Amino acid sequence: MSAPIVVHPLAPRRFWQVRPGVRLFSFYTFSVVTLRLLFAMLCDLRIVGRERIPQDGPLILVSNHIHFVDPPLIGRALPRKVLFMAKSELFEIPVLGWIVRHFDAFPVRRGTADRQALRNALDALRMGHVIGLFPEGTRSRTGAMRPAHAGAALVALRGNATIVPVAIDGTDQIFSALKSLRRARVTVTFGEPFRLEDIDGLREQRGDLDTVLGSMMARVAALLPPWRRGVFADWQATAA
Repeated sequence: MSAPIVVHPLAPRRFWQVRPGVRLFSFYTFSVVTLRLLFAMLCDLRIVGRERIPQDGPLILVSNHIHFVDPPLIGRALPRKVLFMAKSELFEIPVLGWIVRHFDAFPVRRGTADRQALRNALDALRMGHVIGLFPEGTRSRTGAMRPAHAGAALVALRGNATIVPVAIDGTDQIFSALKSLRRARVTVTFGEPFRLEDIDGLREQRGDLDTVLGSMMARVAALLPPWRRGVFADWQATAA
């Protein structure tokens, strides 16, 4: 039996004891329905590769990050519920913190080896859920991919779950387009699912974490326009 789960004091406490569908009211489901209407008004949304998403079982989504609407956009695009790992600072912001908590996100303290965030991610995967990771750690101000953090690779290695690369293009243009009374074109692309188990000799050493991280982010970059690939433009995904 796994050890009791200890969460961030500002994180939602109910989720880890309640399976999806048990609650009479789900803020997540309500939000997704609302977001469908909202995104229809704000942007011309195109979703590519949704049929590639496994219908059940643990899953890790790895995505680039260019705007604060990226997490709810993925939630709207995916047929399954996604639990996002979010920077702990968001949980302390009035109103936004309430939304993040009720969206069933869980916090990670950036710049530290946050073992609790890792445990929460692995517990969610063991329960068969989908977790969403933004390995860059924060939004890209230029729209191009930034260096990523090794924590995402550690989750992937220990989680032993299917991984799906996700590419987001255009969310950084939503509000500037509205000023011109037009809708931005936004594309969410889900890549081919893959696993790490076929990469021989991987261990939780820095070199291996960098290999895994580079491979995951290269798969994301390959789904993006060339100018958005940033520091991962020349990476090649390691076959898994």
